[in-house]
Amino acid sequence: MAANDPFASVYHGPAADVRNAITLTPDNSNDITTVTNGIYINGASAGNVDVMMVDGSASISLNLLARTFYPLRIKRLYTTTSVTVVGLY
Repeated sequence: MAANDPFASVYHGPAADVRNAITLTPDNSNDITTVTNGIYINGASAGNVDVMMVDGSASISLNLLARTFYPLRIKRLYTTTSVTVVGLY
């Protein structure tokens, strides 16, 4: 099922409002329910985060610091991700 993107036509600056947060479940085959406005790396240590960006053109692997907000609009979180990722909407 395709990810819902209710903010597709809205400007997404670094100070975009966050109104909801949910721990994301990695899945190699299915998109997350709603495209994120950003992600938060939850936990005590840095780790790899493997994602597909909102436009679907790039699947990337990032080494991200823990307890940090990143303004990434993602639609898929892969199972090779090694940390807990919270999706912010």
